[in-house]
This record gives sequence, C-alpha cells and structure tokens, in this order.
Amino acid sequence: MLLFEVAGLTLAVPLTELGGIHQIETVNPLFGKPAWFKGVLLHRDEKYNVVDTAKWVMPEKALEKLAETTKYQYLIVLGESGWGLGCESLITTETLLPDEVKWRNVEASRPWLSGMVKKKMCALVNVPQFINMLNQGLSSND
Repeated sequence: MLLFEVAGLTLAVPLTELGGIHQIETVNPLFGKPAWFKGVLLHRDEKYNVVDTAKWVMPEKALEKLAETTKYQYLIVLGESGWGLGCESLITTETLLPDEVKWRNVEASRPWLSGMVKKKMCALVNVPQFINMLNQGLSSND
C-alpha cells in the first residue's frame, strides 16, 4: 500500500490499484464542476481529472481556510481511470496483511472506505468504489 497525506489526514491506496504518481505543476480549472473538482492535469499527452482530496473526503471540515492552505504536490492516479487524488506528501509504501485492517461493510455509508489500517490509524481507500463515485459526480457524503 502507498501511504500519503492530505490536510493532516493519512490515506492508504493498494499498490495494485495505483495508476501512477505524478508531480503537480499546473492544474487547469474547469467551470461548472463540483467544488471538489480541482481541474485537469496534462502529463505526457494524458489528461487526469484532479480531485481536491481534502474537499472530497472531508467536505464538512474543508473550510475555505483549510482549502487555501492545502498545497498539493503530487497526483495519486487511481488505476486506469484518469482520476487522480491531490496529495500533499508521500509517506511510504508498506506491505499490508488482511488482518491489519479493520474492514468495513461497503454497503454502509462511505463506500469508498474499505477500512482502517490499525497500526497506522489511516483510511484504506476502496479504489473501484472511489472511481465509481467520482464518475457519478458524487462526493464522499453523497
């Protein structure tokens, strides 16, 4: 798994579902998109939709002040989807065993959350569910 940080929150993404990591230089905003949609990043003839991860994951906490202080350095690409999560810092990669996760029921609220990594106290992202929600234009609370 890859551990990364956004606005003081640590998230984990399975390496098998990681489409790549790119440095964020310029993001081109698009009008008429949800507040969590930061814009499009062009990288080697590829277009990636950039998610303002803090606003998407924690919309109730992502006040304007937090949004202004969040400095995205990297884009964590979700599989082959063309979606990427803005990330402030990369922490590490680790091997994760199934019993190291407190698993959640996907049918519950926040289907994008597979569970919590016990020893790291961080959220493990369910990449297919996350992509599905993004494709539908949904935020974490929808």
